[in-house]
Amino acid sequence: MKQAWVWILVGLVAAGAAQAQEEKNLLAEARAIFEARCTGCHGAENQKAELRLDTAEGLAKGGKSGVIFAAGNPDESAIIARVTKPEGEDGAMPPKGERLTPEQVESLRGWISAGATTEGWDAAKPEEPKQMVYASVSVRSAAETAALLQEERLKALGEGVDPAPEAAVAAIHDAGGFAAPIDQNSNLLQVDLKFLPGGATDEHLALLAPLAGHITWLDLSGTGVTDAGLAQLAALGRLTSLHLERTGISDAGLAHLKGLQHLEYLNLYGTKVTGAGVEQLAELKQLRRLYLWQTEVTREQAEKLAAALPEATINLGTELIEAKPVEYNDPAEDLKKMEEEAAPAEEPAAPAFDPFAPAAPDAAPAAPEVVDPFVAPPAEEAPAPAEEAPKPETPAAPPIEDNGDTIAA
Repeated sequence: MKQAWVWILVGLVAAGAAQAQEEKNLLAEARAIFEARCTGCHGAENQKAELRLDTAEGLAKGGKSGVIFAAGNPDESAIIARVTKPEGEDGAMPPKGERLTPEQVESLRGWISAGATTEGWDAAKPEEPKQMVYASVSVRSAAETAALLQEERLKALGEGVDPAPEAAVAAIHDAGGFAAPIDQNSNLLQVDLKFLPGGATDEHLALLAPLAGHITWLDLSGTGVTDAGLAQLAALGRLTSLHLERTGISDAGLAHLKGLQHLEYLNLYGTKVTGAGVEQLAELKQLRRLYLWQTEVTREQAEKLAAALPEATINLGTELIEAKPVEYNDPAEDLKKMEEEAAPAEEPAAPAFDPFAPAAPDAAPAAPEVVDPFVAPPAEEAPAPAEEAPKPETPAAPPIEDNGDTIAA
């Protein structure tokens, strides 16, 4: 019995540590978003509407309109309502520039759902981003690099896409939804049906058909869409981000998503999907972020899926599952290495000429050899006798031949 209690305590400690790490991750993501997109108007230098978003005190205090978030309830938080308003609508934030991406909005929702903790916000405040340029190489943070890569992928995906049919866009607006280009230089669309009066259903998904080649971000969170209705999404060949959180879909609905080869973000938080169902997502090799919080998917099943999707991070709410941790080189070390390789070999510098400095003394002459007259000089060694040259050999007399004329004695 005692051993069982020990294991229970170990499990509670491990779960607590995992939850603390997840809260730390969510805090870091939220802080990075505020730093990048909000503190220009709500920071140390400017406090529009008496709101500061660069300190823990400012976040808790809120602004002229009151607090900006309801801890644990993103749907009732003013900050979420502001950042999800259509561009140009009164109160939309940020008022200028590109809208927050679905991933950024989801990060803020996750931070608020986890309690919107600000503990350590000021102590671990991120440093001002540095742009160090050497030759044509720009050193950026990992988050900036990921955002730039996503931007490049969207740019390539939107090449050759004509403007969306105005009548089809107007039909979504008339139904109470939202549809607009993702930015001013793209014909790809973001579509949001979650605020339709009475809630969106499978019938409303027919509004997407004329825009099938344009839609890249789609939000159906909290709607009444069903597994059968998701069959209409199979035609969205340029879809990169899909929100299905808090819907009634199950494993059967995921079968309709297998062909979405450009899908990078999928949120299934609070749905009925299981580990067996999400195995179908292993074919989505472009998937980067998958949310499975409050589903029936276990940690072991998530790890199995992560092994098939090496680029993906799977968020279970209490922990993040990755096939392998992403390792980034230290930009400062990379820059130093490049500088060392590019720099020519240094020659020792000649000393600067100083006209007032005393001339360097000439080298001292060699001291003369001292001869002691009372000491006999060492006897000189006799030269070795020269070797005698070898005497030439006298050639032998040739033999006398007997030709028959010899006189006998």
